[in-house]
Amino acid sequence: MAGGLIWDDEIPPRTDYGSNLRASVHLRKVIAYRASLILDEPRTDLEEDWVELMRLLPAWPGFRPERVAGEAKRLLKVHKYKESKAIQRLERDGF
Repeated sequence: MAGGLIWDDEIPPRTDYGSNLRASVHLRKVIAYRASLILDEPRTDLEEDWVELMRLLPAWPGFRPERVAGEAKRLLKVHKYKESKAIQRLERDGF
């Protein structure tokens, strides 16, 4: 999502599809900003939404330190590698 990682407890349960989809759309910039932090390449153009969500929901699980550093960095790099390979396959197959 938005080039980043998202954990199940960061959005409403999948059983409530409408809420899940709305939350995902609203969190897009926040997830993208967190991904930029994880990769040590902060995107200041996305920071405003991150700061606003921190103000409104400081206990949101997405702000946990382990989701912004450490193992999250390895997971995001693996995800981006797999995504890149999938895109290459699609391009090769003419999609």
